[in-house]
Amino acid sequence: MNFAMTDFASQGKTRIYNVADLNNLSSHQAYYTALSRSATAEGTLIVQGFDPRKITGGCSGFLHQEFRELELLDSITALMHEDKLPPRVFGETRNELIHNFRTWKGLHYVPKDVHNAIQWSKRDPFLVSSVADLPIFVRSSTRKVLTTPKSKKFDGTNRRQNKRRISQVQSEVNGTMAKKSKCTSQAVERREEEPTVSAPRGL
Repeated sequence: MNFAMTDFASQGKTRIYNVADLNNLSSHQAYYTALSRSATAEGTLIVQGFDPRKITGGCSGFLHQEFRELELLDSITALMHEDKLPPRVFGETRNELIHNFRTWKGLHYVPKDVHNAIQWSKRDPFLVSSVADLPIFVRSSTRKVLTTPKSKKFDGTNRRQNKRRISQVQSEVNGTMAKKSKCTSQAVERREEEPTVSAPRGL
């Protein structure tokens, strides 16, 4: 038997008979989640009308910008692995990395194969993200390089300073992981030393 549930709760589930009420869903992502739970088209039933503009009206401005930034990050990754990225295109955070890349390539540069729906131009410019910035994790073929926003003066021009700072961050992370594993092993030892109790302990 299938019970009513929200689009959020239904994620990851497959329903043989999927009865969907789309009227109160707020976005096209929610429409997709609700309808894609169906195993077959024959087993899908939409119980009342819905607003088609939520599907045909295009994505929100935030999601539109997210797709554009992902296209630039994809180009940066490809150039990095081809050893075509200059040292000055560097950033401790996502926004900083994208800014330095656009400064190098030009503010109106659009990578090839970007879909027409998300291409930017002078009339529809690339917006600077106002979302809280995150540290960048760059994985190379030999090792994982971790960078975190420790200093605003970190501009990528001094390679020796950059390597020293990255190694400091990595040693801090490794030290934290070592402390965690040590605490975990001590807790296991204490648990093994405790006598076994046949009755439940209670509160």
